[in-house]
Amino acid sequence: MLKDIQDLLADDNRLSMIAKLAVEKLDMNRKGYLNKSEVKGFFEEVAEELDTQVTSGELEELFTELDENGTMKVTPEEIKSMIKQILTYLVNDSPFK
Repeated sequence: MLKDIQDLLADDNRLSMIAKLAVEKLDMNRKGYLNKSEVKGFFEEVAEELDTQVTSGELEELFTELDENGTMKVTPEEIKSMIKQILTYLVNDSPFK
């Protein structure tokens, strides 16, 4: 599994496609990016699936972290950056290695 993650990290085109698909799935208004409401809705659904709650402050922080350039729009490129950060963590720092 670690090798698969490393291969994915090395494949920028594949990461871009995954990020684009993620945005398309969550982009309710079909503008090509995620607004705060769409990001909030996604994380609320995740929290509900995990049987936990997320505060409005935490949602704000998550959006701010995702919106790297401060445009109030989360683009596929910003989603790709987040995916790369998570995968890099799994490869380098995860306690599950």
